[in-house]
Formats: sequence, structure tokens, C-alpha cells
Amino acid sequence: AVPVVEPPPHVPARLGAFNAGDFEGVAPKPIVWLWDQWIGRRMTAGVFAEGGTGKSMFMLQMAVCMATGRPFIDGSTLAYGKSLLVFCEDEMDRVNERLILILNHMGLSFSDVRDDIFILARIGEDSTLMKFDRAGNGTLTPFWHDLEAEIIALQPAMVLIDTATDTFAGNPLDNQQVRFFIQTAFTSLAINHDLALCFLSHVSASGKASGSGTAGALAWRDRARVQ
Repeated sequence: AVPVVEPPPHVPARLGAFNAGDFEGVAPKPIVWLWDQWIGRRMTAGVFAEGGTGKSMFMLQMAVCMATGRPFIDGSTLAYGKSLLVFCEDEMDRVNERLILILNHMGLSFSDVRDDIFILARIGEDSTLMKFDRAGNGTLTPFWHDLEAEIIALQPAMVLIDTATDTFAGNPLDNQQVRFFIQTAFTSLAINHDLALCFLSHVSASGKASGSGTAGALAWRDRARVQ
């Protein structure tokens, strides 16, 4: 017989709920937008589009505009900040190729973005940020901790994850797993390091058919600002 070890009983403890009366005289901190009303610090944003439609190019252009003050695609001026771009589906040469096109179009050179744009090209590597066991419990991976160490060193205003699928080892149709993943792997980085976390995702067949433009579980949309 295998002995069954019961877990120790949970001892209830106060959670320390905040007294709303203590808001008296305290002005809330405004959202710091990198791209006004779309992508802001301390939050997660998701960009959904079909494959090959320019999601990566779009975000690279945003990073260049953040670094140089050049107008973005809508004519707006973005807040200055460094970017850390994690490409899970591209080699460094492909990223270089896209940057050359963007910089040439804007009349810029690589010296104009030096020390403001940082790139991790990880095609062929395991970029999983969270894994799940059979019971559906999620655990952050060593790569997540390595990424956080890179964030601490570089202090970027924006971190791009291209794509979410490459970093999520759970069931993309499971709302509970997706919700836990976004909050724990993405939004925790955004809040703890005062940055905008932006992930790219391909549109699913159902998302395309319904016109929602999203992929998999509704939590991919509900737990992030959707572009």
C-alpha cells in the first residue's frame, strides 16, 4: 500500500484589503502611453493578424519611431523609449533586412537607433515562457527568468513577443490557462518593470470567420488590449 500524505490544513489569514477611504486626496497616476490609447506601460497589448501581413514589420517600425521621434503610421509622435524585441520565428538576417527597409524609407541609419533597439532572434530555440502539467498548473520556465534578467539590464519601455504561440506551452483553447499565462508571464513583467508588453498572434480560422480577428480562447482578447 502507498501511504497517502494529506497536505497541511490551510490556516486562513487576513488579506489586507485596501480601505477606499484612504484614496482621499490621492490623485491616480495617469496611464503612460507609448502609442496614445493603444499601447501603454504597465499593461499587455495583443496584435492579431493573419500570417505574412506585416505584424513584425509594424512593431519594428514602432520601435524605430520610439527611438527617433519620427511620426508613426498614423502621423502621431510616440513616447521615447527603448525596445526589446523577441522574435521566435525569424533569423537575425530577416530582422536586419526589415530594419534596413524601414531605416532607408525614413532616411535614417543604424546609428540613429543604437542603444535604443535590442533584438533576440530565437528561431530553432525553445522560447517557452510557461509550461503546464497534466492538472493544468502553470510554471514559469528558466527562459522567462532569463528574459526578466535581460529586461532588468536594459530597462526597455516596450517588450515585444513574436509570437505568443511560441512562448505558450498550454492549451490555447483553455481560457483558464491562457488567462493565467497572460497575467503571470506577460502582465507581471509589464507592471513590475514599468513597461508595455506587446505580443503578436496569428488569427485563427474561427477568428477570421467571426470577424473578431483573434485566435483561440477568448482570454487572449479579454486579458489584453487588442489591436
